[in-house]
Amino acid sequence: MNTLGDRIKNLRSKFKFTQADMAERLGMGRANYSHIENNRVTPSSLDLEKIADILKTNTDYLLCRTDDPTIKTIETPSSIKAWLRSGNPDLTEEEKEDLASELEDYFQLRKQRILKERDKRGE
Repeated sequence: MNTLGDRIKNLRSKFKFTQADMAERLGMGRANYSHIENNRVTPSSLDLEKIADILKTNTDYLLCRTDDPTIKTIETPSSIKAWLRSGNPDLTEEEKEDLASELEDYFQLRKQRILKERDKRGE
């Protein structure tokens, strides 16, 4: 049976990160990070989100709520894309794409927070 630590360790290995690499990215000591992988310590929700971001997965996968490690993406609403194309001559195409990508990331994060809040309320 996979555990949180197993999933983190497997993904870390896939990306060829060392425990020291992960610890540095998370702003903690290597021993503290090792405790997470060995299931001695449960990471805070903030650290769990950071780990998921670093390993390009979702927290539900790490928490063994799903076996799908992929991040679900959503499309930026067409009205925002239209606004980016037409109303911003001072932005380059690359800057517009970066902004659209950041908005997609924000929408996904906000959706996750909404769903978490709903779960806490028991809806």
